Amino acid sequence: MLGEYKIEEARVKEVEARGAWVETVCGDPDSTEGCASCGSEGCGSAGNRKRTQSKVFVRGDGTSGLSQGQRLRIQRFIPNEALAAGIVFGIPIICAVAALMVVYQLAPAKAESPFGAIVALVCLVGGFGVVAAAERLWERAHPAKILETGETADSKS
Repeated sequence: MLGEYKIEEARVKEVEARGAWVETVCGDPDSTEGCASCGSEGCGSAGNRKRTQSKVFVRGDGTSGLSQGQRLRIQRFIPNEALAAGIVFGIPIICAVAALMVVYQLAPAKAESPFGAIVALVCLVGGFGVVAAAERLWERAHPAKILETGETADSKS
């Protein structure tokens, strides 16, 4: 399974021209109650008082009317952690090993020299660049969406 779409509560942290940065929260972010009140398993907050999960960028025209501190309900894609880790670390390592194999085939004497190490390092870094580009493409294909907006922090008082 690649992952799942998850509906989460969030609070607006910053509004920009092209979208808004929001932080997903577990339950009421102003409360100091423990996670037992939430009933959510595996959210990763580990009982922190703040219980902020992650920072997400929401793109779109619907973000222009948002204000800092406003509560939202968003839907976003959460990738499978094992698959994501395999991609993030696997692609760069495969690139580095493939580069060493090419160097070994084309110039065996240089494979165990600093030249081979430099080629492997450059391909390792290039592999992380490929992962970053793939992540940006994935986020554009599966953007976070605002399902509903709620009250602002100012309207509570």
